[in-house]
Amino acid sequence: MDLNIIKIGSNVLTDKNGGISKNIIKNLCNAIAKQHNKHKFVIISSGAACAGKEIASNLVTEKNPSIKKRMLVAIGQPLLTNIFSNTFMLNGINIAQILVERRNLSEKKTYIEFRDTLNGLINNSIIPILNENDVMTPVEWKFGENDHLATLVAIALKAKRLIICTDVDGLFSDDPRLNKKAKKIDTVKNITKDLHLMAKSSSSGVGLGGMISKIQAVKLAIDSGIESYIINGNNKNAIHDVLNNRCIGTKFVAKKRDLKNYQRWLAAGAHTYGQIIIDEGAKQALIKRKSLLMVGVKGVNGEFKEGDVVDIVDTGKTIIGVGIANYNTKQIKTYFKRPNKSNLKEVIHCDELVLM
Repeated sequence: MDLNIIKIGSNVLTDKNGGISKNIIKNLCNAIAKQHNKHKFVIISSGAACAGKEIASNLVTEKNPSIKKRMLVAIGQPLLTNIFSNTFMLNGINIAQILVERRNLSEKKTYIEFRDTLNGLINNSIIPILNENDVMTPVEWKFGENDHLATLVAIALKAKRLIICTDVDGLFSDDPRLNKKAKKIDTVKNITKDLHLMAKSSSSGVGLGGMISKIQAVKLAIDSGIESYIINGNNKNAIHDVLNNRCIGTKFVAKKRDLKNYQRWLAAGAHTYGQIIIDEGAKQALIKRKSLLMVGVKGVNGEFKEGDVVDIVDTGKTIIGVGIANYNTKQIKTYFKRPNKSNLKEVIHCDELVLM
């Protein structure tokens, strides 16, 4: 059975008053339950803060907005999980709750433990429901929004589909709430700069991640070989239609790419210890799936050891990939100045790097 990662945003789960809509959750759970004998699922769910605010906003007198939000998340997370659990149990399905931090994916050991635990739950017909650990996670270890978390989970688990449920019918040429002439885009084969501009002009409800964050998350997913969808989570038939190849939202066509396990770890958020700056010739070589040679290195940033994961950066300071360095910082600074580099091994082997 194929694996589907379903991300449900706060804008889908909340009602007009900003509270959690049990009917929407019920509809989503029932739609997933009907497909549970044919497909596997992992759910990434936002909405904990909204659930907490609904019952405790008048009780929490904390003035610091950051602390207050964490308090409301702590109150709302078990309430939200309980709604999912009770609804799925009516369909004979058990769930598991996992709160995730970016550092859980950054180190290879914890990444493998995370991945294997999820696979164990899935293989036992239990649906994992994930959310970022907003109560305990420091800013530097945050995913930013659950769209990105959903993509990294999809990559780690070799999912077939990433399905992002929002409160609009897909990606539009403009914000459909403000422009009635905005047209929905049914299929996207390549995410271009123009598409990014469209996403910036489109909105997406009350959640932290707007449409642009969804496009950024989807780009990483399809570049990793995962077909992706943006659909209206309020539509009872939307998930069923996607799983039966009748998407009425926006479908993003996956690239043909089969990443190795450690490449999936690199793509799914491995912690980087520095940067290797490369020239345009080396960049084009990497695009052609070749290794990074010393002749293409222009400089380094940070201090890293042989075997550490590093960012690969072009001369425009854009991170274009990540890889495992075969030399440490001092060696690269010494070697790339040499006139003869032909006797040196690759700085990063093509099998140990991933372009983003």
